Amino acid sequence: MRSKKLLLGIVATFATVSIFFSITNNTKKDQNYKARTIFDQIHAQGINGAIQWLNMMKYNPETGTISIKDVLMARQEMTRFAQQSMNKNLGINWIEMGPDNVAGRVRAFLIDKNNSNKFYVGGVGGGLWISNTTGNTWNRVTTISDNIAISAIAQSPSGVIYVGTGEGLAQPSATSFNTGQIGNGMYKSTDGINFTPIAATVPTFTSYDDNVDWCIINRIACSPNSERVWVATNKGLKYSDNAGDSWTIAKQNTGSNTINLSGYGSDIKIAPDGKVLYSQLVSSGAGKVGRLYMSSDGDANNFTQKTNGTILPSTMGRIEIAVSPNNANYIYLSCATTGGGLFNIYQSSNGGETYRVVGPGGSPNLNIFGPNNQGWYDNVIAVFPNNPNKIIVGGIDAWIGEQISPSMPFSWSQKSLWYADDDISEDNDIFYVHADHHVYQFHPTNPNTVFMGTDGGLCKSIDGGNTFIQLNRGLNITQF
Repeated sequence: MRSKKLLLGIVATFATVSIFFSITNNTKKDQNYKARTIFDQIHAQGINGAIQWLNMMKYNPETGTISIKDVLMARQEMTRFAQQSMNKNLGINWIEMGPDNVAGRVRAFLIDKNNSNKFYVGGVGGGLWISNTTGNTWNRVTTISDNIAISAIAQSPSGVIYVGTGEGLAQPSATSFNTGQIGNGMYKSTDGINFTPIAATVPTFTSYDDNVDWCIINRIACSPNSERVWVATNKGLKYSDNAGDSWTIAKQNTGSNTINLSGYGSDIKIAPDGKVLYSQLVSSGAGKVGRLYMSSDGDANNFTQKTNGTILPSTMGRIEIAVSPNNANYIYLSCATTGGGLFNIYQSSNGGETYRVVGPGGSPNLNIFGPNNQGWYDNVIAVFPNNPNKIIVGGIDAWIGEQISPSMPFSWSQKSLWYADDDISEDNDIFYVHADHHVYQFHPTNPNTVFMGTDGGLCKSIDGGNTFIQLNRGLNITQF
């Protein structure tokens, strides 16, 4: 009897275990099957869900919007409170617990012109970071607050480093949702270590205007043959010839008069021959419409508009600019629609006088900004230094376009995938890079090495964008 009971117990146990493993395996298969659907759902929602959630945390409950006035008033209150509490230190010391290998959004990256082993990275979640080991280790620059969004970095020919704060380009068109952080003007350094505020750019809060000057800096560019520095701000294109002591707004020359370029600046690039290209966003009934201007001789009062409906369409959205570093005649534009899809990618081979389409918008085979149309948010383009007919363009993922022969259109291939796994990589030669790309920079002496700033920090490719490695160890700028 005991033997029968024992046997029945063993059989029952075996059956139970078998059923368990069968259910578990089926569940795992079911989960793996659904994983792609989950990825698709996340991909379709994109950054919008996060922006809405963050917006809900920060907005004024009475107006339902984030008011710059409210933020600036809160900062003043915080400063007064800190001053009153200076003698009430509780003796609490904080130690960072990590993670030390998961970074956050990077819109600003710089390789020191005097030392190609020294890198600078700005986190929009806060802080400027420096690496003296080509990105293998990182340390925070303590002379800039660690809770100010770093949005732009540039270096003058003499070595002065300029840093811009305040993240724009984080608000979907025709919405009030915005995950960007208001800045505190510009900083500069002559030694690359000690950064000080540029007094003329510190926002003045006395008027409590919701459009305070210098609250947002989207791009900085330094002229190659002078110490002039250009800045694309929330109140237009500014420039300085005295290291930031004073600033002047650039002007469009219409032929009969000049007009201040006072729109919302989104990008500025300078060609090797000194021509300056600038894009801005202006509000319209269709959303935020992009405008492109060029000063062919670098004269700050001699910009002409190219998005006039003849040279380029006047109906596109955000415009990102790239210029070949070795051939000033080759200029590229990555243009989103006002809704964030791909409008077109354009090439000029005559210094920006005329353009042709090399990446057609609306093609299912060139879906750079994803099904959720994020061209208003993640939009970046760069030209390969050793080939003016080859570009890398990013949105959700990275794509490379190249003209194979003069009589042929550009050939396009996707080079990164934000949810790639080993199987996908082996089958399609597409490798993982974190989603949402914002800045690309080629190494100054190696045209096959390109660095990429994304929502997941910094990575690099040493084979021209075919494979990638992460450079996030110690880059503690995670955005939870």
